Amino acid sequence: MNRDELRAMDAAVTKAGIVSVCGWVLRYNPMVETAYAMARDGMFGDLLYVETDYWHNPEQSGYPGSENYVLHIDGSAMLLGGCHAVDLARYLMGSDIVSVSAVETKGGFEAPHAPMQAAVLRFANGMIGKVSACIAHWAPYQFNVDLLGTDGGLRDNRFYSRRLPGATDWATFPTITPNSGLVSHHPFDGEIDHFIDCIRTGAQSHASVHDAVNTHEALFAIDESGQAGGQAIDLPRR
Repeated sequence: MNRDELRAMDAAVTKAGIVSVCGWVLRYNPMVETAYAMARDGMFGDLLYVETDYWHNPEQSGYPGSENYVLHIDGSAMLLGGCHAVDLARYLMGSDIVSVSAVETKGGFEAPHAPMQAAVLRFANGMIGKVSACIAHWAPYQFNVDLLGTDGGLRDNRFYSRRLPGATDWATFPTITPNSGLVSHHPFDGEIDHFIDCIRTGAQSHASVHDAVNTHEALFAIDESGQAGGQAIDLPRR
């Protein structure tokens, strides 16, 4: 939950030489898997911009015991759930985050931490993105994914590409989107299957503890930037 613990954990896992997988479960969502494959295949050309949003009020979703949830949160919106938006942004962009600038508000709530945050990201490849996390609003769960490139773009499960010369508008591919906060909806089977494959083959995961360090460094920086009124904060280079 802080930089010192994060770095100590990374060092211990690296020294032990074990296979690790962090809980970035949305990497295994069918829509995300398709979007990632399309991006890596060049469907959108050179990637320019990514945008992801985590909008989830557990009380509105009907989670047991979540009444007045926002008044008792033990971390910011980004740390509690927006972490998945931050990780997915860097995963789809295929580049580490090197700088963040964020704003936040408690929206009039007597909350111990910010329940609404938005951040601009700069990536190591020179491109930019935006992430937001809201847990105080009253609306159904929503996780938005937008990806723009020199030859096309994607909005959730809609896409457009110059590689489809006859297309004149967004096309839609049938899939399972990440737009549910229900635990039963999350693709844990895919995550665990991946973990077991890594153990069997001895390969390190793309979602290892070491890989997750950059996402968490960005989360800490987003909180600090928001508290400092939007000051840009650079992340350590790896």
